[in-house]
Parts: sequence; C-alpha cells; structure tokens
Amino acid sequence: MKTVGLFTPVLAPLLSNRTLCRAITGFSVVHLAIVSLGLPSWPCPIRHGLGLPCPGCGLTRAIKALGAGEWQQAMVIHAFAPLAVIVLILMGYISIAPTQHWRWILQRCRLAEQKTGLSALMVVLFIMYWLIRLLFFREALYHWVL
Repeated sequence: MKTVGLFTPVLAPLLSNRTLCRAITGFSVVHLAIVSLGLPSWPCPIRHGLGLPCPGCGLTRAIKALGAGEWQQAMVIHAFAPLAVIVLILMGYISIAPTQHWRWILQRCRLAEQKTGLSALMVVLFIMYWLIRLLFFREALYHWVL
C-alpha cells in the first residue's frame, strides 16, 4: 500500500542510496573542516542568488558551536543543528555499515516514517522555523548568517 502526505517516507529514500549518503557525508565533513580552520567556505547558492538566507543558513555555524560544546549558542544560531548532526551521523554510519545492518536500519526508518510521519513533520517545522525567523526575527537571522 502506497503512503501519501505526512506519512510518505522522506529520510528512508535518502538512506536507501548509499552513494548519495557517502557524498553528503563527505561534503559535510569537508565543509565543516574548512569552516573550522577559518577558511572561506562555499557560499549558499540561495543566499548568494536571491539575497535571502535559506532555511539551512546558519547550520554550519551552529554545528560548529555544538562541536565546541556551546549548546546555547548553537540553538540561538539554528535550532535544528542537533537534528542535522543526528542525520549526518546516521548517513555517515549508513555509508560504511554492513549491508545487513544498513537494510535493517532502512526498514526501521521507513516503518517509523510511515507510522508517525515524523520526518515529513520535521521538514514542515524546518520551513516554518525559517519563515518565522525571516519574517519576525530578520535582524537576528541576518546577524548570525550573513
């Protein structure tokens, strides 16, 4: 039976492509390393092209703050940083996990998404968080991401 709406898996299809998980994990590690070394990082194409911060703008700085143990600062910069770290760790593990374990995780993730709709709900909350910051806390948002 095909699921629709909030109960359509979002994360499981991503995790099913191990090559994509490896690419995203590798890109993220390189990006975080560049930023941690104080070097200029890749510009956000949405922010660069449209002049508006994207929903993920600030995540790198927030993840860097988490890595330094500055939890409160990380949450001020971007409240979804802990979730992003969890997803990146999961994708990194999926990239190297034995096939049997990868399939087990993928199956559990797909079932959880189909029963709870949690991943789709998190995507909706992520976009709402961005819109609230953009519309009501623009000065603080621009302070942290520009």
